[in-house]
Amino acid sequence: MIEIHRSVVVAEPACAVRVRREEPALASFHPLLLAVCRRTRRFPDGDPIELGLGIRSAALGAAEAVLAGCELRGLPVGFATALVEAVRRLRELAYCIEIARRLGYLSDQCSAELLALHSRTLRAVSTLAQLPQLAEGRSKHGVGGSLPSLGTK
Repeated sequence: MIEIHRSVVVAEPACAVRVRREEPALASFHPLLLAVCRRTRRFPDGDPIELGLGIRSAALGAAEAVLAGCELRGLPVGFATALVEAVRRLRELAYCIEIARRLGYLSDQCSAELLALHSRTLRAVSTLAQLPQLAEGRSKHGVGGSLPSLGTK
């Protein structure tokens, strides 16, 4: 005798992300991510150190951190932590782009274009960190001080 068990299908929860689509910091990531993916898709000689993968990972990680920060706007410490992570990943991205240029994987012009998009994105993240909601949350929750410099140029 064979018993057949019914499988229960559980519906996927609806996306809980509630971020305004017009958020400038998030919008600035779109051109950067597209350019990074296009430029690093085919590095020469099979990319033995997988630098292309590291570059794409840093760019996506920075975007993910900004998205997390936008979701945590009401929690000043969580918001600040997410933005610091975004800046860390953006610095990693700039470093990887420079390494790729030095190895000859990216031309000087391509590297300059990616770094220009990177700078624009970093400025948008820095602007996000200066929003009044953050300062208001710090004073309301008794958190003193300010965010560390986000390294914009």
